[in-house]
Amino acid sequence: MTARRTEGFLRGSLNLAGLGDDAGASFDIAFQNEFTIGRRDGAVIVTTPDLICVLDSISGEAIGTESLRYGQRVTVIALPSQPIHRSVEGLRHVGPRAFGPDVEFRSVFGEEPA
Repeated sequence: MTARRTEGFLRGSLNLAGLGDDAGASFDIAFQNEFTIGRRDGAVIVTTPDLICVLDSISGEAIGTESLRYGQRVTVIALPSQPIHRSVEGLRHVGPRAFGPDVEFRSVFGEEPA
């Protein structure tokens, strides 16, 4: 994990190694206070405005960007965003480009921009 505070934001990335059925796979999450882009084996598979959630694998409790620590066992899930957030105007404000990277909106739910 790398993290730095700049311009009032906690920015960084989380690099996860798969276990069990996911052994050998990697999952990387970029964040800027919130989790913004998820990549499995380098390919973008989920972005904001869908919610990318990191959970403690034992307790199921949510882990925020400020609470991440090396060695935690975590599970990553995604929750679908509301259609208004996937509109052209919504993506302009809360899509991945609103956070800086030149990345198209991507959803694990197969949703296209509304």
